[in-house]
Amino acid sequence: MLRILLINDTAKKVGRLKAALIEAGFEVIDESGLTIDLPARVETVRPDVILIDTESPGRDVMEQVVLVSRDQPRPIVMFTDEHDPNVMRQAIKSGVSAYIVEGIHAARLQPILDVAMARFESDQALRAQLLARDQQLAERKRIELAKGMLMKMKECNEEQAYTPDAPPGHEPPAEADPGGGADHCHERVARLKALYRLAWRHREQARSHRSCSH
Repeated sequence: MLRILLINDTAKKVGRLKAALIEAGFEVIDESGLTIDLPARVETVRPDVILIDTESPGRDVMEQVVLVSRDQPRPIVMFTDEHDPNVMRQAIKSGVSAYIVEGIHAARLQPILDVAMARFESDQALRAQLLARDQQLAERKRIELAKGMLMKMKECNEEQAYTPDAPPGHEPPAEADPGGGADHCHERVARLKALYRLAWRHREQARSHRSCSH
């Protein structure tokens, strides 16, 4: 059974959504107004889904949704009387998984929540893919930077920079430390060596992958 955190942002219709949820057989684990710190409440009660009942979602509602979506992502369903498509787009952009304006009926709650859960899972998978891509791009930039610096320090070509051991006669030269000590130079060379070993492993993995594909 889904654990639902219900947020009432209207004075006139308090209880309408809770009654429909109970009628449909859902467990409402907490009910609050938007005067609370929503991210803190989510952390405390750990709901499966957040439902927001509001006549017209304002700035405060959107900000709370953004914070939850960023720090503690959950499927969020918003029931509202606001038909403005601009408000709907802003709500979806903020992190709302389903925006419902046609009223509340117990029989419709299950399919609404199913759609919200499916959309949330799809969005999370896409975000994970984008994050992994960004991390790979950042790692490639670090590797290319290290490769360029090593080619300069070792006075070697790109192929030699990728090898795990420096070619004879091409050991990284000891750099003069402007401060008069060698620790800074040694630390820098050690970091660069670690980066070019990482670059070499990536190169070998890429070669292996190409070999397997053929």
